[in-house]
Amino acid sequence: MKCLSAFGVIIDTTKPSILGQKISNSPINLYEIIGIKAIDLITGDIEERSYDDISDIRIRNRDISNMYIGIDTNGGYDLYVEELDWWVCAYDNIGLLVYDVGTGNSLIVGKELVFYKVFETLIIGLNLSTCKLRYTHGEDTFYLREEYDDDYYDDGETLPTPIGIWDMQEDTVLLDHLTDKTLNAIIFDKTVIFNESKDTFIVPSKCKCLELSYRVVVDKLILNKDLCHIEVCDGLPFKTVYISKESSIGLVCSLIYDLSSAYISKVGVNDDIAYDCNCFLDTMVRMPVEEAYAYCYLPENKDILE
Repeated sequence: MKCLSAFGVIIDTTKPSILGQKISNSPINLYEIIGIKAIDLITGDIEERSYDDISDIRIRNRDISNMYIGIDTNGGYDLYVEELDWWVCAYDNIGLLVYDVGTGNSLIVGKELVFYKVFETLIIGLNLSTCKLRYTHGEDTFYLREEYDDDYYDDGETLPTPIGIWDMQEDTVLLDHLTDKTLNAIIFDKTVIFNESKDTFIVPSKCKCLELSYRVVVDKLILNKDLCHIEVCDGLPFKTVYISKESSIGLVCSLIYDLSSAYISKVGVNDDIAYDCNCFLDTMVRMPVEEAYAYCYLPENKDILE
């Protein structure tokens, strides 16, 4: 099956335009969107579809009949929609490929690189210039987000997004393609993502980065000694966790932080222990990992950790 997501629109500037005088003091020519360009996130294949043939394409606003590409007097392009008798930009901070069938030219509106979030530790990047996909996984996703920390996008996501559905955590077609049926997990090199509940999870020996999605509930979580990072997406999804004596202090600190945060979320900060725990975390998170590890085992923090 295909996993088609919109990343571009098709216009024809040889056809008559609408004069969008309500946008600014200068007139802007508005061209009807007559089609969509979509990419299969599984194969990378590109498809062009007419407006009446997009039912299987993942797109934020399926009603594109009132959306237009505007071209100003300086030749600048943007995506517009009419709202309450006023033309406004349809989305902020996206990347969009505009293909003009009348001239055969393509150009990019906004960002050249856009991203689809599959999980916190698995992101698919799309270069709108080359129409090539690139998977980023594990701790590299943290470094990727750091490049865009000063920007703000939809739903708090810091990465530039396409006009297609960018949060793919609910896409059963893509997830089924990515899942290793033997281990019932998504595996990219040394990154492992558990997305379904199970009585016991035994983390593969080569795993460096582990993610437990918000769907996961597990009784026993058995970690390998080489694990460097664990990403817990929703509360505390495991009842018991087994950790190797050879595990890194960074992993130990990460677990302590996640466990403490889950406790605070469960009981609320008005609880006395939760309040102390919150103060403990505020101090711990500001320390280098070696100092944070030592801080956890100070006598005055014993009651909090227990």
